[in-house]
Amino acid sequence: MTKADKMSQKFELALNHLNEAECVLQGIQELSSYDGERLNSKFMELIGLVEDCQYEVCAPLQMEEDERIAEIVSLEKRIAELRASL
Repeated sequence: MTKADKMSQKFELALNHLNEAECVLQGIQELSSYDGERLNSKFMELIGLVEDCQYEVCAPLQMEEDERIAEIVSLEKRIAELRASL
């Protein structure tokens, strides 16, 4: 599993916890509609922030890992060519 995958899993776990917390809060009957909407709005902002952070952290890691994999494939091809020329 790559670093990007591990980080993405952590962000997904955080998003799942936020969604669960939002569902619990929506089930509370004592909240006024104003407070409920305000909390919902804050949860949406927080979820958006976590999603943005996930993209900003994981996308560059994934690109870097993809470049390394491409380099490894290229080097392995070169090694195979050198072995074949012996």
